Amino acid sequence: MAMDQGLEDLEAFLRRLESDPESVDVRALVDLIRAFYQWMVTSSIRLRMLEERMAELEEARYRMEERLAQLEAEFEEMRRRHEESLASMQALILQRLGWALAQGGGSLFSLN
Repeated sequence: MAMDQGLEDLEAFLRRLESDPESVDVRALVDLIRAFYQWMVTSSIRLRMLEERMAELEEARYRMEERLAQLEAEFEEMRRRHEESLASMQALILQRLGWALAQGGGSLFSLN
C-alpha cells in the first residue's frame, strides 16, 4: 500500500535525522511533514468509513436478532398449536375407540 510505503519512508527519514541531522535539508523536512499530514488525513477518512460500516453492521445485527426472536416466537406458537391439535386428535381417537368398544368392538375393525 502507498500509505505503508509512506510510513516506511518516514521511519527511514527519522533514522537519517537521528544519525546525521546535518544531512537533512528543509525541503525534505517539509515533504516529510506533508506526507505525514496526508497519512493522517487518509487514516482519518478510513477510520470514519470503518466506523460507519461498523454502525451499519451493528444495525444489521440488531435487525437479525429481532427477526430471530420473532421466528422463535412463531415457532413456539406453532409448536403449541401442534401439541393442542395432537391432544385433540388423541382425545377424539380415544373417544371413538371407547365408543366402538362400547358398541361391541365390531365396527372398530371394519372397513366402513
